[in-house]
Parts: sequence; C-alpha cells; structure tokens
Amino acid sequence: MIERSSRRSPCHEARVGGHWEISAPETFSIKEGLTRLSCLLSFDIITLDLWTQLAPRWMMTIVEHFSKENIKELSGIFCKIFDPDMSPLAFELDEMYR
Repeated sequence: MIERSSRRSPCHEARVGGHWEISAPETFSIKEGLTRLSCLLSFDIITLDLWTQLAPRWMMTIVEHFSKENIKELSGIFCKIFDPDMSPLAFELDEMYR
C-alpha cells in the first residue's frame, strides 16, 4: 500500500508532466499553480466549500515560501482573484474573506 504524505500530494507514480518534471524553485511552482487556480475561477468550478479549503492552504504556502520582497511577483494574480469589481468568484466578497 502506498502512503500519501501529509501535504496531500499525489503519490510518486502519479507525478507525471507539468510542474512535477520542471527543475525550478518552489516559488515558480507556487506562482504557476496560483495562476492555474485563477484561470479556473471564471468557469465557476471553484465552489465556496472548495474555496474555504483551498484559500488557507495557498495563503500558508505563500507565507512560508515568499519573502516580503518577492511577494510582489504575485500581485497580478492577486488582483485577478481579489478585485472586488472584477473577481470571477461565484460567491460574495464577505463569503470569500470568511
């Protein structure tokens, strides 16, 4: 039986293609993943229940891997997600920030 890590990453055999095969800093993988997440938002795939699971994990990962000086790399993505007038989320801002 294959054990899964506490970070809930796919097992080693399932890590094929995409960022699993790129030799790049973790910050690149985080930025790429967050960009992909922002693209999914406009398709109403991300429900409120899923958002409440994803958002805290993304925020903790960003805090752990990005310094204050480098956080500006994510500003464009944050603007797409958190802009109150143009946010593609299918739920209200008060629900998003809960």
